Amino acid sequence: MHNAKAVGLLGYVLLLVGIPFVAVWLALAASAHPEAGWVGAASITTLLVGIACLIVSRRMLTSGRHIDERAEEDPIQPEVTAEEAAEYELHYHGRDTRRDRR
Repeated sequence: MHNAKAVGLLGYVLLLVGIPFVAVWLALAASAHPEAGWVGAASITTLLVGIACLIVSRRMLTSGRHIDERAEEDPIQPEVTAEEAAEYELHYHGRDTRRDRR
């Protein structure tokens, strides 16, 4: 998990570097500077690698488990026991689930 977070952090840093790099490229291109092509290629490459790092990081973080599993993502909410679930169903829905299990 730490590697995935490091890759994501690298992606954000590359995006933060790439955006001003694009502004420099546009300024160089507006003044017809001969190096504008190389700066443009470097800025686009930086942005693409940054986006790729963010995508890879997200895939690494979510590949090992289902995203809908709230028990892993919410440590504040305790897990519900079977008795608590049956009491909830009886109180709020009027269904006695304890009787259905027998």
